[in-house]
Amino acid sequence: MVVDGVEIPEQLIAEEAQHHPGLSVAEARRAAGRALATRALLLNHARQIGLVATPEFDEDGRQETDDEALIRAVLAAEVDVEAPTEAECRRVYAARVAHQPGAPPFEALRASIAEGLEQRAWTSAAARLVARLVAEARAKGVAISLAEDGVREGSATLGGLIADGAEARLAPWLAAADPALAARASEAAAAQGDSVTDFVRGVFRTFVETADDEAWTRVISAAQGAEDPALACLAAVLRAKLAPKPALRTVVSRR
Repeated sequence: MVVDGVEIPEQLIAEEAQHHPGLSVAEARRAAGRALATRALLLNHARQIGLVATPEFDEDGRQETDDEALIRAVLAAEVDVEAPTEAECRRVYAARVAHQPGAPPFEALRASIAEGLEQRAWTSAAARLVARLVAEARAKGVAISLAEDGVREGSATLGGLIADGAEARLAPWLAAADPALAARASEAAAAQGDSVTDFVRGVFRTFVETADDEAWTRVISAAQGAEDPALACLAAVLRAKLAPKPALRTVVSRR
């Protein structure tokens, strides 16, 4: 399953879904996918910027895992918010507290108001960080893969496939494996005045820019177990792009 540019095994989705009770099966799976993708993106970013896990103990003596320590470290490094000003705190007090009968004075609540504003700002900043990492991962295709033993490079990035030269190997491979698709690709490339290689590169680039998680999941599923996963990915994208359109039928009613 692909979520936010992260490839996640079904087993991990099923295990994480158990931590989202009260939801339907489909909703729990979606929540699990988002949680695992966020975790993978943060861990990957932590390693990219050179952070090292330094686990700490909580007040009950329990030690963080290395992943928990890395996520805490990357959030501390990348999420920085300013303390709310006196004016901001007074606006909140005036809007939410001052009009209530028997309201305590501003000075008695200033610290808790400031803490609430800072927490809200921190949450918003953390959400923006994750959104940026998601956008960067999606722009690459399947940027990273999450496994039980950690985070790895993704199996189908645009740069990886093009650097691997898979699009150049696709034409002869298709001619042998799927002659009908090879013929449609050749015709489509010729119609655009492109070589098959350039046509395939353009099709895949457009796919990376526009595909949703479901489309990526189908492509990754098609590549699993393939002798050449890169070719299988490209072929799946090309097959979807050049699928013959169903013939339109006109229904004639009798009077």
